[in-house]
Amino acid sequence: MPSLTDIPVEIILDNLLPLFSLKDLLSLTLVNKDFSVVCGDDTFWKRKVNEDYNFPDASSARTKGYKFLYRGIHHSQVYIWGNAADSRLGLRNTSSSRAPILYSSVPYPRQLRIPDVRLVDIVAGGWSFHALDSDGNVYVWGKLNAENHALLNDPISISGRAVDRPVKLQLPERVNKLSCGRAHSMALTESNRVLVFTNWGTPYYLESPAVHAPIQVECGWAFSAILSRTGEVYIWWPFKGLFKEQIRQHGFETEQRARQGQRIAIPENNVVECVTWEITTDPYLLYDVVDELPKLQPDAKPDHTKIVKIAAGDDFLIGLTKGGHVLKVDFTGQNEDFTGPAMMRPRWRYLSRFSEVESVKELPELKNETESLDSLHMTHISAHFNSFFAYSTGSSSIVLRGFRDTAVTTPPDIIPGLQNRDVIAVVLGDYHFAALTSTGKLFTWGQYSSGALGLGDPTRLPIGTPGAYSNERDKSNARVSPPHVPIPTEVKFGTRDYGQGRNIFVFGVTACGWHTGALVIDLDDPEYEQSEEEGDSTRSAPTSIEEPGAFPTPIFRRPFRIGLAGAFAGRGRGGGADG
Repeated sequence: MPSLTDIPVEIILDNLLPLFSLKDLLSLTLVNKDFSVVCGDDTFWKRKVNEDYNFPDASSARTKGYKFLYRGIHHSQVYIWGNAADSRLGLRNTSSSRAPILYSSVPYPRQLRIPDVRLVDIVAGGWSFHALDSDGNVYVWGKLNAENHALLNDPISISGRAVDRPVKLQLPERVNKLSCGRAHSMALTESNRVLVFTNWGTPYYLESPAVHAPIQVECGWAFSAILSRTGEVYIWWPFKGLFKEQIRQHGFETEQRARQGQRIAIPENNVVECVTWEITTDPYLLYDVVDELPKLQPDAKPDHTKIVKIAAGDDFLIGLTKGGHVLKVDFTGQNEDFTGPAMMRPRWRYLSRFSEVESVKELPELKNETESLDSLHMTHISAHFNSFFAYSTGSSSIVLRGFRDTAVTTPPDIIPGLQNRDVIAVVLGDYHFAALTSTGKLFTWGQYSSGALGLGDPTRLPIGTPGAYSNERDKSNARVSPPHVPIPTEVKFGTRDYGQGRNIFVFGVTACGWHTGALVIDLDDPEYEQSEEEGDSTRSAPTSIEEPGAFPTPIFRRPFRIGLAGAFAGRGRGGGADG
């Protein structure tokens, strides 16, 4: 009689395991070694953390550790740091030092508590933060547009209104993905609709017959972009042309309603009832990628030139194809309706020096990495303001930096200490940067930017350490900003000083302007410790995370579950937990 072990692994992973309860999954790992391996499959747990916790996995290059993440995300925490102006940190008391330069800054990670909320993603704007929880709700704080003035009693439908604490936006449907530019943001909803925020009270749906099956929304410095499932890219400027006029008119109507007492205010329960509306028009479709792109892998499929990811900066857009081609399109000097001569309209340019193995091998900084570069394949991109990054995955990950004025022949910039670090995410502020590794370590570099590096209070750090002053004279005159940090340096949590801090696993990071935020699992948290199996000897997150642990009840559960006994009754030794 055939047993459970005779079923192909693919069928078990795709069709059977998703039906089990967490308790049954843990029991199945005890049946035999084969099932222990199958039930620890990262692809399975990747799907499960996405389905049960609304986790937006596309925002990073993570390839392992999903089982650990599934357990730990139940106790996720949010930390923020950097410039505290415009209420962007959501903290009431941000004075962190006697030094005048620090009066409006938090130069080390501080926890922002949002009770009874399980955050799974966080993105930053020019003066704000947006966070997504496991229920698909959006939380915001700071100012969406600090260049617009507003009073404290103004409605949240005024873009310059300060929100000094995290508030929940009550939207018509769940949100799956978020993106934020300098002064606007976008969301992709559960029904695959694009929701645009130029203020937090009255977002609009972009209704376009031309845009089918969007899979990514991306905010540039002042423009918006959509990537469709078939690889088309659409762009528009929310603050120009037709969009500006429709938003202005709707804003006038909103102001009239506010004067009549129909205000979109922030109630005591911190839940804002948003009023959505629609703009029906087609954004601009960028030219298709040329078919002449080279095959970067011998086994490249016919669709290797299809764009699968986009990243936006200040008047430029980066694209990444399925085959690993890094592309760039420049919008500098373009009209928002692209009515100029066809030859002058924006087109994708192929950046071979960011894509091809032989070109990357020629970089002097990587001359000793030729062997690890043989299988180079760019898989992720990120951009903001004047810079962008393209990077590969794995222990031999390569991270390349470009700029807004990068041309076809421009070589990449190499950041010291960032190569072969298993980097899974790179985020950019205006003048500071952060990189996250698969082992949950966070590294920052760049300018001090009012503490956005998060390396500690420079008046407390030892002279010459990263993030500190280079001499006593500058340290005593705290109006002088600490020097630039050229080498990525690990951020420590739970301390103002250059110390060890708490045992933190970072699984999400964002940056913009002069501030940074991170989603973390605190491995020293008593609540996390209680969720571990008795006798577990370690609370750290190793490179390969396989410890089973005791899983919490997920937020979303399928309505139909079956137990092992019912599923495999009569199938022999493989059907029981004691097998």
